[in-house]
Amino acid sequence: GSMGTFWDFHPEEGSYEANPPFDQQVVADMTAHMESLLTRASGRGLPLCFVVVIPSWPEQPCWRSLRGSAFQHGVLELAQADHGYCEGAQHYRQNRHRVSNHDSTLFVLQTPQAQRLW
Repeated sequence: GSMGTFWDFHPEEGSYEANPPFDQQVVADMTAHMESLLTRASGRGLPLCFVVVIPSWPEQPCWRSLRGSAFQHGVLELAQADHGYCEGAQHYRQNRHRVSNHDSTLFVLQTPQAQRLW
């Protein structure tokens, strides 16, 4: 479940997963927030990691920003047919899992300290 708005989330260290709404502006804003958090953690020598899953949008500035991040230490391309999701309402659906609607990209953003640790 949610712990509140991401924009008020300011972890100093740890490892977190993000699967934001598939809106280009939301992804761009999320990336800027993560970059700020990673910069702060790196300056303090703390391990901080974000694993981000978004649609494969290589033509979009928000995707290119994640790909080009100085904190990007891993990229995994996932073909639509090769991955899926658990339905949020799996408790009343016949099928718990569903195939993704699109190809996706998984990005790993880490401080140097997180890269050494994980």
